[in-house]
Amino acid sequence: MPDKENFVPNIPGVESAGPNIKKYKIPILIGVVILILGVIGFFAYSFFSADPEPEQLQPVTLEFWDTYDSRAVYQPLIDRYESENPHVTIEYKSKNPDTSFQKPEEAFHEEVTDALAAGEGPDIYTIQNTWVPMEKGRLVSLNNVRTDINPAVLINKYPDVVRFDLIKAERVGVDPSSRETEEHLYGLPLSIDTLALYYNKDHFAEAGISTPPSTWEEFVDAVKRLRIIDGENVIRAGAALGASDTHTVIEGGDNVGNAVDILSLMMLQSGTRMNDYNSGYVTFDQAVTTEDGKFYPGREALQFYTSFADKDSENYTWDPDGPYSLDAFTQRTASMMINYQEHVDVIEKKNPYLNFDIASIPQPKDNLSYESYASYWALAVSSSSKQPEEAWNFILWLTEEENNAEYLENSGRPPALRSDVAEFQQDSNLGVFARQILTARSWLQPNPFETEKIMESFIKEVVLEDAVISNVINRMTSRINSLWIREDNLF
Repeated sequence: MPDKENFVPNIPGVESAGPNIKKYKIPILIGVVILILGVIGFFAYSFFSADPEPEQLQPVTLEFWDTYDSRAVYQPLIDRYESENPHVTIEYKSKNPDTSFQKPEEAFHEEVTDALAAGEGPDIYTIQNTWVPMEKGRLVSLNNVRTDINPAVLINKYPDVVRFDLIKAERVGVDPSSRETEEHLYGLPLSIDTLALYYNKDHFAEAGISTPPSTWEEFVDAVKRLRIIDGENVIRAGAALGASDTHTVIEGGDNVGNAVDILSLMMLQSGTRMNDYNSGYVTFDQAVTTEDGKFYPGREALQFYTSFADKDSENYTWDPDGPYSLDAFTQRTASMMINYQEHVDVIEKKNPYLNFDIASIPQPKDNLSYESYASYWALAVSSSSKQPEEAWNFILWLTEEENNAEYLENSGRPPALRSDVAEFQQDSNLGVFARQILTARSWLQPNPFETEKIMESFIKEVVLEDAVISNVINRMTSRINSLWIREDNLF
């Protein structure tokens, strides 16, 4: 009987079919497996190599408060940023607080303070360059949200004054005995303004003065040639200079705008050491020793500044009870004044027919270095922001060269980036200010608003009460240093 397992039917015309089938069974199976694996591999490759679905970012709304510019300046930039970052919405608010009893910047600061205290403040707000010692406790530094950016490298894009104003060394860790520090960046500017000399071209022509003064010695000479005085009555001031900028309307109104900044400039130019490098304490009462002996540059600067409003001085040219300096200049009752670029539009609106020009700030005759004085606003991030990284990303985007250039075009302001200086130096309106930003300086103030009030009050003492300069400087220094202790923000 045939073996059932090996039995193959005897089909006519087919010889030994069984052995041939067994011969090809294994290769066929292998081929099928390879085909299946190939199909699986193809689909796997297609799945994993395909572009992944973009991550759905959570919607973010950033509130941005500003008191320096207008919506027209920022809106085109905001629109472009939102189109590039669809998950972000920027709510811009231009703040123009009531300034009946305060200067605009102080009123804005107070509104920000009240809003933050109520938990309703902005994510981003503008700060003045002197505010960081007072403000940094409620700001988020760039270091805290973007560890991939080195602030020390980023700040090299700006003039040295920005590093001085906006970067502060902070202790690493919580150990109070630790000496290790790192530099924290608290804001970035889009523009930098500086003090410059405004002068009436018609008055200069009448007095036979062909060029604006470049030194303070030339400035004094120009004042004497330009002024018109009848007894003690100033008919036309050679310069609106020498008195203080009274702080509120209630106290009697403004007299010399930016008086404290102008005095600070003169102190810096004279070699006054404004702060102790370690503590931040004010030191402009201290003597400086040179090859010619010991002298007090802070005293000399205050004496020189107030001489223009001192009836007993040969430099006398300005009535401390007179009108606001900017008004006197626009009304042609002052031939020169010192002011910032931001006031150009104000002058032109007050008197569109005024024939004036702007020159670099005068320098001491024998100074080997050129020094100007900076005032500017920087964009900063509030520590109450729920999205500090997104807020800093927007600031960093605004400061990129292309976007910063659009801001400057929209605002008509001088540049902040070093890379823009060469181009703006050729600008007929902004060239003076562009040339000055690389040499601009400032100094540490514990509370700028209180510091200004203190310095204004002591300028008044010298001008109106004939106070002794040395005593005034000593008391001024002591009063300002008491603010460091009160504010508890020593460096």
